[in-house]
Amino acid sequence: MKKLFIAFLILPFTTAWADLILTNKTLVPTQSVSEPAPAPTSTAVAGVVPNSMDLIWADAFGTNQGDPAYVSKYYPLFSAVPRTFPLDGSFPKTNGWYEIMEGGDGTSCGYTTNAATNTVVEVGRISAWIYYEVGGWVQYLNTTTRAGMNQPNASGDPYATVEGYYGCPTTGGAMRLSHMGYDTKAGFSAAGLGLYKPNYAWIWHGWGDPQVTIDYSKNPKAVLVTMYARLVVQNPSLPDDRDKANYVIHISADKKSSTGITTGDIGISRWKRITKDWQPINFLTGGWTKAQFQATNPPITTNPY
Repeated sequence: MKKLFIAFLILPFTTAWADLILTNKTLVPTQSVSEPAPAPTSTAVAGVVPNSMDLIWADAFGTNQGDPAYVSKYYPLFSAVPRTFPLDGSFPKTNGWYEIMEGGDGTSCGYTTNAATNTVVEVGRISAWIYYEVGGWVQYLNTTTRAGMNQPNASGDPYATVEGYYGCPTTGGAMRLSHMGYDTKAGFSAAGLGLYKPNYAWIWHGWGDPQVTIDYSKNPKAVLVTMYARLVVQNPSLPDDRDKANYVIHISADKKSSTGITTGDIGISRWKRITKDWQPINFLTGGWTKAQFQATNPPITTNPY
C-alpha cells in the first residue's frame, strides 16, 4: 500500500496557493515559518510537549527537525508536502497514517546515524479531523489502537525487491529481503501503547482505524492529523542509551476508495526527530493562510494516552 512512491503531483493552484511556492520540489509558504517558543511552565505537563497552533503550522510547512536515513531528497517524503483538499470527490474516504524510520545525517540517501541498541519508540494517541465549510471541524479518528506493518513487507510488497528503494541507487531491495526475519514491532508499554524499533532494513508503517467517509455536500476544506511519540528504554536492566538514538517520524492521511483501497496521499508532514519527551507531530493540508486556519478555531489536543 506504499504511498511514498506516488509521483509528486501539484494540484491546480487557487488564490490561496499564492501563499506557497515550489522550492527544491517542496511546497513551502511564502510567509516565514518560525519555530514556536516553548510553552510557559504553568501550562506544561512534565515530559509532555504541549501542542499548539504554531506547532501545527510548523509541522505542516516548516523545515525538517530530523531526516530519514536512506531516502533520496528528490522524493516528496523527504520534506513536508502540504496539498489543498480537492472538492471533486475523487476519494470518498480517508484515514490517518504515520511512519517511523531510523534517522540519517540529512544528506540525500544518507546512512543511519542511530547508535542506540536499547531504545524503542512508544507511539501514543492518533487523532484526526476534517474541516467542513458547513459544520466546522469534525473528528473522525481518536484512538491508541492501530494497525500497521513492517515496510517493505517482502511478501506481496511490489517494492520489496526493487533496487534503489526510496530513490537511492543501492542494493536496498536485496538487503531488505535478507533481513526478512526482523520485526520492527517490539511489544507494548505498561500503558498498553505500541513499541517499535525500526532498523536500517525495515521501517514501521502504522495507521489509525476506522476510515471515514467524507461528506462532500458540506464542502470539506482541510484535514488535520495529530499524534504523539517518544523514546523509551527497551530493557530496564540494560543501560539507557536514548541519548544515542536517532529515530524520526512523519504523519499524513490517505486518499481511500469506496472499498478502502489507498489511491494516494492527501499530503505529508515534515519529519521530526523523536525525543525522550512526548511530543506531537501534526499534518495539515495547505491552501490557506495561517490567519485563515486560526480563524476556524482548530482542535488542539495534548493527550498522548
